[in-house]
Amino acid sequence: MVVSIKAFVIDASFVLSSLLPDEESPEADKLLKKFVIGEIDLVSTNVFELEVFNGFRSAILQKRVSSENVLAIAERFLKLGISCENIDSYGAFLISQKENLSVYDASYVWLARSKNFPLLTLDAKLRRILSEHRRN
Repeated sequence: MVVSIKAFVIDASFVLSSLLPDEESPEADKLLKKFVIGEIDLVSTNVFELEVFNGFRSAILQKRVSSENVLAIAERFLKLGISCENIDSYGAFLISQKENLSVYDASYVWLARSKNFPLLTLDAKLRRILSEHRRN
């Protein structure tokens, strides 16, 4: 019997909501735990790690976390080992133009569409764009 693992594209907002101490996201915590034990698979774009590290930097600047604490959080993030894939940059650019998104956000949409995976994001606009795409 072949067991199919459910796969998702994950964006920076979703993973940051689980990693940063001042954010609470039971859904993100639950799904990251499922990933760690191998119940689901997570994949992201080649800008994902940079966006997560930028989120850490912003949290330090906003004094939401100390620079000492963020190092341990960053190490936890890297140990997750979420696979990052190259995307079609031009395709992401076209989506960004059509949907009025940053190219970074459009890269997650592009990957979710190309793999036909759900996108894990806290961004309501990205969820709406993907749900409209699935209906069409």
